[in-house]
Amino acid sequence: MSSADKNSIKKNITIEELGMILNMSDKQFTVEVYKKDKRIKNRSESVRWGNNKPGLRFVLKQDYEGKTREELEELCRTGYPERLKFVTEIHETYVTRKHMMSGEEYRERYDLPYYCSPSSESYWSM
Repeated sequence: MSSADKNSIKKNITIEELGMILNMSDKQFTVEVYKKDKRIKNRSESVRWGNNKPGLRFVLKQDYEGKTREELEELCRTGYPERLKFVTEIHETYVTRKHMMSGEEYRERYDLPYYCSPSSESYWSM
């Protein structure tokens, strides 16, 4: 394939298609899967460390790119059914925060601890 053919292929994408591609890649979701477990209490070490939640045992955390929230909800319903005591949470992987010192907005992962985030006072007081 010559370079002229490659350039013509690249130019055939419309602006609307390019926007859809960029929007799809811009949205990333993370699925967290838990299983109901009454042995996990508020005072458990695993809850304090952030792995588990009270009454829920952590199973899996998976990032997905290029899928819609509806597709992920369907995937969770079929792969991790509630009748088998699974609980799933879908989060946007990156959230917009405001830098505490400069005031600029930036993006960071939703699960970044607050003390590691430049948007918190504890980050700057260390």
